Amino acid sequence: MADKVDVSGVTKFDGKNYHQWKFQMKCALKAKGLYGIADGTVTQPQATQQQELESWNKRDAQAMFLLTAAMELSQITLVENCVSSRDVIEKLDSIYVQKSEVNKMLIHEQFHQYKMNTNDSIAHHVSKIENLAREIKRWKS
Repeated sequence: MADKVDVSGVTKFDGKNYHQWKFQMKCALKAKGLYGIADGTVTQPQATQQQELESWNKRDAQAMFLLTAAMELSQITLVENCVSSRDVIEKLDSIYVQKSEVNKMLIHEQFHQYKMNTNDSIAHHVSKIENLAREIKRWKS
């Protein structure tokens, strides 16, 4: 079943909603057994282990394909020079996950001024608050 995972149901990343897109891709990569390669926890074997190296390279290429297949061409341009799936994720993180003091203050302000949208369900409202809290927690690390 893991071989049947594709990203056709994932909304192509166009520079917006990076965190939601990244979560969907994390799920797809985990389902395919490739997330460890893409996040860097499964490292490339030494060149002396030829068979393992070839297998790792193939799996890395599959992860890169899954990531880029779910991206608009305008976003692929940003990662064309990446040589691994981990490079792709790190490049996108460096562009779309900004960790500056200004952003830290803005997220705190958003949290403290947040009000429920009348069109949102309670579940959606709670999820938005949890996402803001997760962002604040991320700044502390």
